[in-house]
Amino acid sequence: MAKRPELGFQDDTALQGPQQNALIAAMKAAGTKDARINVMYGRVKAEGYGKIDQEVDALRAAGIAPQITIMGTPDYAPQWDQSLSAKNTNARLAGQFAAEVAGHFKGRVGKYAAWNEPNWSGFISGADSDPKQAARRYRDLYRSMYSGIKGADKGAQVLLGEVTSSPNAKKFMRYLMAGKPLKTAGFAYHPYDQPGKPKTTWDIDTLKDLQATLERYKRQGKLQTAQGKAAPLYLTEFGYQAAEVPTAKRAAKVARAYNLAKEAGAREFVSYQMAPTVRQMVPSAPVPVDAYGGMAPGAATPKPGWVWDTNLHPELLGRAIYAASRAQPRARVARVKRK
Repeated sequence: MAKRPELGFQDDTALQGPQQNALIAAMKAAGTKDARINVMYGRVKAEGYGKIDQEVDALRAAGIAPQITIMGTPDYAPQWDQSLSAKNTNARLAGQFAAEVAGHFKGRVGKYAAWNEPNWSGFISGADSDPKQAARRYRDLYRSMYSGIKGADKGAQVLLGEVTSSPNAKKFMRYLMAGKPLKTAGFAYHPYDQPGKPKTTWDIDTLKDLQATLERYKRQGKLQTAQGKAAPLYLTEFGYQAAEVPTAKRAAKVARAYNLAKEAGAREFVSYQMAPTVRQMVPSAPVPVDAYGGMAPGAATPKPGWVWDTNLHPELLGRAIYAASRAQPRARVARVKRK
């Protein structure tokens, strides 16, 4: 019987704001084990680690393990330092920043991912149209960041990827595996649903194929853990758009996704966003979309029509997972506290 994935959540904005205590309590009630946090180069250089420190400490006090994704400044944050960014994927600086982050959180965080969604142009410029160059750039980033993290905290786990289910995902991975062998504690993936595209990418419905691919990379000597095993699968971001799927249906769909992750042998399943957030397009015109880790008021206006809101309350998802598991007698998930 497949072991159920560790249930996790991410919502950097909500967990660094006034909803923190209530959401952490709901996370615990849902049986949450992990919480993912994005640490962006430009934001740290502008604001320091204060808000992130507070979130890490609050999660740890609740018995929830924080894990960090280290990345450069994304293209949607032009107001932040661009020295390490989607356009400037400086591998040397990335390694230095990764070492800085791992050193800062040593003893409090034990798992890191190197970069975010390297097959999407928002995090590596040109990745959508040219996955080959993006994969080469990411290979250099990963090697440097892996060394930086391990140098600062030898016992830390380092995940490869945070690859997202864009149509170029399979091509990106083939190019990424074309060089010297890589070591990792696991492969991080964002299996967002891509209906009608099963042949060009992996999504929530084709995870077994992704798992088989990771096993093949191990046999070929291209990717493996330090213990010589196939890289385990970590699903570190998932959800459905709130504007497209009503809340009740969204909870059921994510619960189904959790069970698909279990069947595929994934070790972790992270639901992305727990509460609606607000980005200030301009101070006088707030728009209810994802704030991506606390974008400052007055930030550059994103593309017209930009909306990203997958929020799903932990208690709702916990109940949906438990309800879905009852239809599968042998499956066991944490019960949630009911009001």
